[in-house]
Amino acid sequence: RAGDWEEKARAARTEDFCEVCGSRMESGDPSKAKFRHEDGKIHAGFVKIRQWLVDMRKRIRDGEERGETNDTTRRGGDRNRDRDRRRDRSRDRDRDRRGRD
Repeated sequence: RAGDWEEKARAARTEDFCEVCGSRMESGDPSKAKFRHEDGKIHAGFVKIRQWLVDMRKRIRDGEERGETNDTTRRGGDRNRDRDRRRDRSRDRDRDRRGRD
């Protein structure tokens, strides 16, 4: 048995990586491993994410071609909103402190 394990360890292994999710696939029968991998949840999740990104990029590109703009697509749109939230929280804390005195 030990000889079998040593022989398997010495055998040249090919490391195949999935083009979609970057996972390393088992060596051995590549078609069977690839089929089994593509049925996995992680791979399916990456497929959905990549398709969603393609759809979103297309929607943004179509909106730009029509001349539509969105505050969150402009640089700093979210940053300004976060700054306003921090300022509001700070004011709320100040009001709470004044009420305790």
